[in-house]
Amino acid sequence: MLPRMNKRWLLAGVALLAVLLVGGGVALWLRHPLPASQPGAEADALARRMQTAVDMEAWARTGAVRWSFQGRDEVLWDRTRNLARVRRGNEEVLLDLERQTGLAWYHGELQEGDKREEAVQRAYGTFVNDAFWLNPMEKFFDPGVERSLAADGSLVVHFTRGGVTPGDRYQFFPGPDGKPRAWRMWVSIFLVGGIEATWTDWRRLVTGAMVCTRHSIGGVVTVPVDHVDGRATLRELVGERDPFDHLVNQATE
Repeated sequence: MLPRMNKRWLLAGVALLAVLLVGGGVALWLRHPLPASQPGAEADALARRMQTAVDMEAWARTGAVRWSFQGRDEVLWDRTRNLARVRRGNEEVLLDLERQTGLAWYHGELQEGDKREEAVQRAYGTFVNDAFWLNPMEKFFDPGVERSLAADGSLVVHFTRGGVTPGDRYQFFPGPDGKPRAWRMWVSIFLVGGIEATWTDWRRLVTGAMVCTRHSIGGVVTVPVDHVDGRATLRELVGERDPFDHLVNQATE
């Protein structure tokens, strides 16, 4: 008979092995190989059609937008001035997205030095990720983005530079109306490539821009984009008080 402590460790090891096996099996089930694809005019035309389907002209008229991502992040984006406010838990950061600088508060206390820099970089990464889930079609023709067409009529987009994880690839599957119905991701944050997520629950903002508010990975994990609101100006969205006053005043001092 095994000593009690050895039995406990054995049971814990078996449980861990079972979790790893199940998790590995699910990951293998969700993964897909990157398809062969060809760049060219057809790929660019498909990318343009997908942009039209989400009304990129309306997005251009959307001067400010706010949303929450996964029930965890609260983002306010002044698209006109390229400023953002990112809140997560007890942390709030005001970002100058062009310069990747900003101000940070933790529990209402202004952060300085390394703490501020760490919070700013953390919030910048959060913003880039959350804004991409909000509308990746806006990035289709950015510098360093390569578009190609797969044999099944899907669009493969390779972000060779920019963002916080250059090299990521996405395969967009357009639905009958041209909007994405799903995508597959080969990205650095996932251990396996080609994980697929659906695109459902589309909403039209006041400006006319279209946004997907619900994604599902394998029918198990839901990725919500909630409380989305977009207006022509920041003032229309949040009222008279400028939430970026502290950041703007610092820049002019």
